[in-house]
Amino acid sequence: MIYWWFYHSSHEELWARPDPSKGIPLNDVKYGKEGIRAVLKEANDWLPMEHTDSCKCENAFHTQPKKIAVFEHRLAMVDVDLLQLEPIYWQGSRCPVRRSAWFITGVGSTGILPLPKLLEDIVERKYQESCAWITEPAGQESAATPVEKMADLERPFHEHMVAFKKGQENQAIIYPVTRSSSPSLIRSPSLGSLSDTLLTLVRGYENVLKLNPSLNLPKLTLNSLEDTEIQYKPPKHLILAVHGIGQKVAGKHGFGFLRDSNSLRTQLNAAMEDRGMLTSNVMVLPVFWRLDLRLPAHYYRNENTSAFNSGFDLVLSRVVPPSVPLIRSLFSDIALDILLYLTPKHRDLIITVLLRELLRIYNLFLAWNPGFTGDVHFYGHSLGSTILADMLSHNLCPFPVKCMFAVGSPAALFFLLKHQRPIGCTFHNSVAARQHLSHEEEPESIVFHCHSYYNIYHPHDPVAYRLEPLVDEQCRPLQPPFLLPYHKPGLTKLKLGIDERIGKAREDIGNAWRQLSMLTARFLPPSDVAGTTSDPSAQSMSSSQQPPQHDYPTFNRKGRVDFCLQDSLVESAYLRSLTAHFSYWTDHDIAMFIVGELG
Repeated sequence: MIYWWFYHSSHEELWARPDPSKGIPLNDVKYGKEGIRAVLKEANDWLPMEHTDSCKCENAFHTQPKKIAVFEHRLAMVDVDLLQLEPIYWQGSRCPVRRSAWFITGVGSTGILPLPKLLEDIVERKYQESCAWITEPAGQESAATPVEKMADLERPFHEHMVAFKKGQENQAIIYPVTRSSSPSLIRSPSLGSLSDTLLTLVRGYENVLKLNPSLNLPKLTLNSLEDTEIQYKPPKHLILAVHGIGQKVAGKHGFGFLRDSNSLRTQLNAAMEDRGMLTSNVMVLPVFWRLDLRLPAHYYRNENTSAFNSGFDLVLSRVVPPSVPLIRSLFSDIALDILLYLTPKHRDLIITVLLRELLRIYNLFLAWNPGFTGDVHFYGHSLGSTILADMLSHNLCPFPVKCMFAVGSPAALFFLLKHQRPIGCTFHNSVAARQHLSHEEEPESIVFHCHSYYNIYHPHDPVAYRLEPLVDEQCRPLQPPFLLPYHKPGLTKLKLGIDERIGKAREDIGNAWRQLSMLTARFLPPSDVAGTTSDPSAQSMSSSQQPPQHDYPTFNRKGRVDFCLQDSLVESAYLRSLTAHFSYWTDHDIAMFIVGELG
């Protein structure tokens, strides 16, 4: 394969900025007087694609379609005509891609730099003019036959020459133009010092690998371009992540929700690797609702015109006093989302916007994954979980949902304020539950239209609330939440391991004691047996006065609703409360739990 496709190193911004207006300028480089030196400045800017993605782009270059999904999980798209890379599922910035057949070796972080098209066209034309001479059979040279042929490069690279050597096919050297008999060294700005060698050019990516086997570059894994017609298998699980409050603040400081969803995807990939599963089986896509929320304010009249102004933010800026602007702005940006959702008119608008965005992403996902037959799940954080819970309770979702993972969720508080009581999911024998007739003084019974519902929270998260007390109709003593297994290394895991061994030893002692009591009963009179000491493990259980264990099988297969993370032993509860609400995206224990529940 002669040609190879590269993407700009600024592609990381694709996962950080959903706003195209803040995108990265495309590679419209004017090399000007710097010539080759301007090209060398790009040495660290270009990264090679994997073989499969490069082959797909090359095929599209010659055929149809012209838009190709690339990278793991197919989150980005290459427009072959425009030579641009952009995200598929959100409006984001773009970065350039490059198709090259000639490469400078020995520069940059990867050891390879694709030539820009302008320079490549010049070198390729000079190469074709000298190709017959380069490949001339050996044994026909005379003493006067030159072994090196040089050609001047054209503007803006006219200060350099390209040289070809007889017998060295698909190779060239770039020399600076000098008056001396021997070429001088080229100062490479990317290296910061004088290079030991001149710039070596190699034609064809496969030749780069042959001549530089030590370079850490994508390997040739396919036999031909036709081999790119690999049967792509869509993921088995699609997780739609919905953010909570504060996205207006995040929008002013780099859009953290994209970073959060990427962190969740990374943790899920690590969890699947730990379980020996394919990382391609799970897809995580972010769903924005706050960015598309347009709030009307028709009651405000513009001073300059007789028309009514429709800008809610403008009206808000007028009613906010000017003192302590930073604190007021922060409070307005964060608390406003909650106040809006507590207002029925705006709550309906928020749900409508979220539904529209969910349907758009879902249909787009099906278009890029036509063979998808897997399950769709929700991952709702903070207020986002409350919105999703309301959607599921009113059966508004336009597609079936299997699992709902609510993390750091205040949904229980909203249910309490609305006098509602969740009683299960439609999948888990909820027909009888849905027939429950609520009296005027009793809470309204609601059912989530999904397969399973999980309320996951950190013990020190001040925003999260438990759901099981609302579920229990008899208001029996509250039992401890289901503790998620602890997987993170350190002192906490060691302590939990010791506690687990102690519990297992206590259980073994109890079993042994019961067996001893049964054996003793065969040989002692009944009065003596009655006087024997009871099971020590049973005594321990009674002395602890643990509340009775209640199951809620209508919510999920585990029979519980509340799932609590285990806190670290070395962290302060009050200090941890400052960050606990935002830790769900990077928590490995949650990722392991989700992967286990997805099956």
